Amino acid sequence: RDPRFMDPASGCGMTILGMLRISEKTNLAIFFLLTIAEGQGASVADVARRWTFVSPGYLEEVVAMLRKAGLVTGKKGRGGGYMLALSANDIRILDIVKAVDGPVAIVETPVHKKMRDSTFEGWCVSRRLWGRVQQGVEETLRGITLADLVKEGKQFQPHPQTSPQPSPARRR
Repeated sequence: RDPRFMDPASGCGMTILGMLRISEKTNLAIFFLLTIAEGQGASVADVARRWTFVSPGYLEEVVAMLRKAGLVTGKKGRGGGYMLALSANDIRILDIVKAVDGPVAIVETPVHKKMRDSTFEGWCVSRRLWGRVQQGVEETLRGITLADLVKEGKQFQPHPQTSPQPSPARRR
């Protein structure tokens, strides 16, 4: 039994409130960090220009969260932009998720709330189950670094000599 997931009053494992969901902002944070991890840094405006699917203001909100968490540093003025504050090997995906979405959490459903207020024996088993799921998710996210994603991304980059060429248009 992991004491972090124990309810001192009942001895049962605790259900963590919240939702197990990775937000759009977290995905943008990961994309942004991957972008600056491979280069010499970048400004929000430059990245937003390349990514037509996000506004500079929205991306700046995400980057502000990363800056507050100490994952990026910014330099103002000409030639400025954001750079990683730590090595890509030292930035864990769990750090990014927590910086943007807060703690990873499992949902407490209305059924769980009703069971908590009853004497139903299955309540403790259910709470321990979700505690174990929580631990597994956190361990997985803690085990993956930004450097791992950079390395994976390079495996999927098409090489100039082997990238597919567009087929000539057929005439009808």
